[in-house]
Amino acid sequence: MKPITKSILALLLLLQLAACGKKSEQADGPLTDCPATAGCQYSFYDTPVAYVTTSPQLNPGLLTFLYQQNYVSPCGLQNRLYFNINTTADNFELGDADVTSRTSYNTVCPCCDVVSVKALSGHISGKKINNDKWLIDGNVVLATTFNNKPIDTIIVRQYFLRKQ
Repeated sequence: MKPITKSILALLLLLQLAACGKKSEQADGPLTDCPATAGCQYSFYDTPVAYVTTSPQLNPGLLTFLYQQNYVSPCGLQNRLYFNINTTADNFELGDADVTSRTSYNTVCPCCDVVSVKALSGHISGKKINNDKWLIDGNVVLATTFNNKPIDTIIVRQYFLRKQ
């Protein structure tokens, strides 16, 4: 083998080994996209947000996470899912019971006739990447409040960023 070929093969081997050694933050799957007809917000707050503090499940003094879908419509339709965790956590797991008791879901639409919806079941987990970024993975089944009939499922795997 020619020396130049040996050098190229050695370089390729080193590059391959270096690439294999990197840890991926997305090791458990790809990130989800926002629905095509909406813009999404993935954020968390240290302090209570004015429209969050009215929800009995959400407590001031905890990290409050917000997944919000802003649909392109004349009425300004917004769907919001909130949940909170302890400020000292580096990761968390919320199962069915936690999702029903520690989340809040609401729809904001000034000119829509909407049905009241709540979280029926699901799972939300999170891993702190750094002080300003969390990787959140969730699957929340939504149901009407009057008959607990499942009507939708929120599936999100995305980075949530700190908002002031």
